[in-house]
Amino acid sequence: MKKWVSEFTGDSKRKFVIEEDDNVGFYLYIFEGDKCKEDYLQDSFDLAIEQAEEDFGVDPRSWRQITS
Repeated sequence: MKKWVSEFTGDSKRKFVIEEDDNVGFYLYIFEGDKCKEDYLQDSFDLAIEQAEEDFGVDPRSWRQITS
């Protein structure tokens, strides 16, 4: 499973993560501290990035793939 985290610093209270699920698509997770407060399922990585930008102002260039 692939995972990306945003280096977006515009909202220091939140952390943004995208995880690929081979069976259903890409989840955009919004964390406040250690707790996931919201999650959204999208069909593609690009749609997840677009939603993060539109709903939360996350710069699309801020995403970095991480190894888990």
